[in-house]
Parts: sequence; structure tokens; C-alpha cells
Amino acid sequence: MKPLVFIGAGHTHLGTIKALKKRQQLPKSTVLISASRFQYYSGMIPSWVAGHYSLEDCCIDVTTFCQRMGIQFIQTAVYDINVQKQAVIYEGGRQAYGLLSIDVGSSSRELDQAANFSIQTIKPLSLFVQSLSATSARGSEAQHPMIKQVIGGGAGGFELVMAIACRDRSRSTRWVVNDRGLLPMFAHALRQKAFKQLQEKGIECSHTPQSQPSLLAIGAKAHPWQSKTHLKTCKDGYFLVDKNHQCVGQANVFAVGDCATRQDISLAKSGVHAVRQIPVLANNLHQVLTQTPFGLRAYHPKARQLYLLSCGDQYALGSWGNISFSGRWVWHWKKWLDTRYVRQFSARQ
Repeated sequence: MKPLVFIGAGHTHLGTIKALKKRQQLPKSTVLISASRFQYYSGMIPSWVAGHYSLEDCCIDVTTFCQRMGIQFIQTAVYDINVQKQAVIYEGGRQAYGLLSIDVGSSSRELDQAANFSIQTIKPLSLFVQSLSATSARGSEAQHPMIKQVIGGGAGGFELVMAIACRDRSRSTRWVVNDRGLLPMFAHALRQKAFKQLQEKGIECSHTPQSQPSLLAIGAKAHPWQSKTHLKTCKDGYFLVDKNHQCVGQANVFAVGDCATRQDISLAKSGVHAVRQIPVLANNLHQVLTQTPFGLRAYHPKARQLYLLSCGDQYALGSWGNISFSGRWVWHWKKWLDTRYVRQFSARQ
């Protein structure tokens, strides 16, 4: 029997593996393939940049996790999937599968025009972390002393520009947003709170980037290799999935997280869906493994999502639909949620 194979150590995959293990539904032949031994929790990285966490606090050791789960871990980058032969193609070999799940996130979009200044992208997160860590090791200044502006008006851009400004208050920091302004997906009340925080920290907002070292956080794009597989993709190159997160036309292939696009509804590329997709994916994989496909479960996103945005100095903003709130208590609440999440996958739990 060909094994259950997970491509990517994303949050949904790690939670699904743990859930199946707890229910004694995880096949012993299960394989996890990921390019990095470490999975960094994106929700904690801005506070790491600000100096509130060690890197170990934000990191899940995938090798140790797989050993505890009793499954095989292959550390390598996947670059193709042969659905006819049911094989995952990676650097140095291939892995056969009977049931496949994909959770590989996305890559960073680039600027529409070539820039004449250095740019560090936020994705892949492992390379971003390595870059900041290397810079920090060379000196005692801020973890990335060269970054002077952040380009991208979304939640990630906001948290990172606040973190950089709080880490090094001796220099000015700029936030570059497009014509839609700052945090366009959020309610007006939260945007007002965010603007107040920017003013208090002296962060300049602009629509035009200056020629200086920058951090790019303008959104996601699909990995180039996704459109080269025989799996159906949308016009933007993401794997096309149905309401059960099965890849369209493939009963034994699932995709979750940012690498997938639903064919029935518009689902934002956001980490808020990762945890909620865990019970759905765990159920659906078990149903296929036990050949009971009529028990497949659909993922229905909630009408209102909870967002907690760190402001760099142990202060945070919160949003739930049109309701917004802020304070140090919000940051400590976020800290409790984030650290509890990471610890559940650690041997230190």
C-alpha cells in the first residue's frame, strides 16, 4: 500500500498529523516532505524582530516532531507532482503516494517595476529569518539595521514596520502603501487605531518608495512549480480545490492553506484559516484512507475572523468583524495564544 504523504510542514499539516496520531488514525508509513527542518510561526516573527522572543520561541523542529509522531521526514524541496504515476518529485529522488496532501504556502510577489535599491522579501520565511539572524550576529544593533522602509500596506507590513521602528528608535522608518491605503481589509475603527500608533512612533507613511534598503511584504503569489504539475490550477497558479479541499479532478490529493484556491468561494490567503482547517483535513484524509468518501467534510470559514496585530512594543490591536480593540492586554493575549500553539508541537510541552 502506497503511503500517506504530506508536502510542506505548514500549520494545518502539523496540526492534522498530531490530530490523526491522537486518534490512532495515522498510518505508520506516513511521510512528511519539507524543504526546511524548522517551521517558523509567522504570527510571532514580528515580535521576534522587535526583540520580545528568541528564535527558538517561534520555531518548531520538524525533525523532532516527526520522530515523536513516528513518521518519516524527508528534508528536501519538491519541484513537481506526477499524478499519473502518483509520485512526488523532489531534488534527488521521488516519493510514491497513495494519498497526498499539500500545504506549501506561497511565495512573495515582486514590485511591478525594477527597483534600484536592495530588497529583502518576507517569503520564504526561513530565508528571511536566516538573513536577519546573520545580520544580528555581525553586530549589536537592531536585528536588521539596514532596513529603513517596509513596502506593503497589509497586516504583515504593519506588524513588521512597527517591529523595526521599536527595535531601533534611533533612526526613521518608512511604511510604503498603495493607493488603497493602510490595512484596507480592516474596519475603519481599527485603521484609525493603527494610524495613531504610527504617529506615536514617528513612522512616515508614503505611496512612493525611496531608494533605500527595504523589506517587501506586498502579498503572495503561487510557487512557479505549481502550474507545472498535472494538478488543476486557477489563473493565478494556485491549486484549485473544492469545498472539501480536494484538488479538482483528484480524489486522493488535497491542498490547504495559501497554496490552494477554492473554486466555489473567495477565501483570503490568511493564516487565520490554518487552524480551522485542521479538523476538516484530518477527517477527510481518514475518510479516504478508510474508503468512506461520503463522509467528507467541507470547510466553511466563519463570517467574522479574529485578527491580532502586534505594534512592536508589547501593545497590540485587535479586530473581530467591525469590532476593534487595543491595549497591552491584547498583546499578552496574543502572546498566550501564539506560544501555546507553538509549544503543542514541541518536545518541551
